[in-house]
Amino acid sequence: MNNLNEFQNFRFDRRTRFIPGKMLSMGIAVIVFSLAWFFIPHAALYWILLVGFIILVWAAGFGWRQALSNLINWLQRLEQQ
Repeated sequence: MNNLNEFQNFRFDRRTRFIPGKMLSMGIAVIVFSLAWFFIPHAALYWILLVGFIILVWAAGFGWRQALSNLINWLQRLEQQ
């Protein structure tokens, strides 16, 4: 009987990333936003918008439905005041 395992050298485990996915998406979002800055008019609110954009990307990384729901609730409360 032949007991050789022909599939013993296959590696089905996932490759580990050097940079976590959430950090990678945040970095890409910051780079895209900074590149898009060249196509929109300059304003003094760049850094405030960048911080807000990073916070939104971070929130979306943990579940875009929950983040969108919180944003809608906040806008509705703002509308009622």
